[in-house]
Amino acid sequence: MSIADVDGSVAATAAAVSAIIKKPPMKDKFLERPPFRFLHDVISGIIKAKNWQTDLYTDEERNAKGPAFAEKAGKCAFFEKIIGVVSKQLGVEVSAQPPKIIGGKECEETRKLLHYIALAAQGVTGGGADESKESKEESKEETKEESPAAAESKEETKEDSPAPAPAPAPAPAPAAGGGGGSAIDGDLATTQKMVSAVIKKPPMKEKLLNRPPFRFVHDVVTNVMAATNYRPNFFNADEMDPKSSHMEDKGNRVAYIKKIVDAVSQDLGIGSDYINPKAVLGGKEVEKTRMF
Repeated sequence: MSIADVDGSVAATAAAVSAIIKKPPMKDKFLERPPFRFLHDVISGIIKAKNWQTDLYTDEERNAKGPAFAEKAGKCAFFEKIIGVVSKQLGVEVSAQPPKIIGGKECEETRKLLHYIALAAQGVTGGGADESKESKEESKEETKEESPAAAESKEETKEDSPAPAPAPAPAPAPAAGGGGGSAIDGDLATTQKMVSAVIKKPPMKEKLLNRPPFRFVHDVVTNVMAATNYRPNFFNADEMDPKSSHMEDKGNRVAYIKKIVDAVSQDLGIGSDYINPKAVLGGKEVEKTRMF
């Protein structure tokens, strides 16, 4: 069970996924050109079977036939969420692109994604090892290596050392999601101050913050992520270029915003329903855009 085993082949993917779930069956005809419903069922089945990333999707997104997937953007967002999680946990650059997954193109990359998901759900991390097994083995080795003399020394130290000082009172709880207590209220001045502390370009001009255009939002997101090394390789090359033909499509712009909104919400432990990506794109609910 290793990242090195991921080759995009039908056989390797079928073996990795079948080790976790039995339904849907890993038939060649499905894996050769995976349809959306099949992929949705596989991903949902793995998440449920391994009790992994159970809060990643909303109730609407768990229903493959629901209105969340009536449009292409909703399907793209579904895959973007899981790609972001897998990339971060495994430390790999997932080449599968949501629009191509949906279109039945570059199927080898889609199969690689399924294999990556199977590995991540079983606890494999960036080092290619099962995290739970690795930590248990390390713990066993440390216990095994401790000599009687070392144990005796510990006891002596315990007896000679002074009683520990009382634990300090707990710090006040931070703002929602552990945000460090900073007041995020969507105020223009607050947004200027917080973003300018991280990046200098694009400048936080009032005319841009009063009704943030997509290009401005894109540049801010890109530069903040680069400056802080936040979720490297989160976006693919097409998404990174605001002038690309991919980003000319309104649905892809909505998917881009939803992708980063979901990632930030997940990392801060807050809900993502406070902001509507379509409203951001349309220059509406500007205060919420500044909060984001």
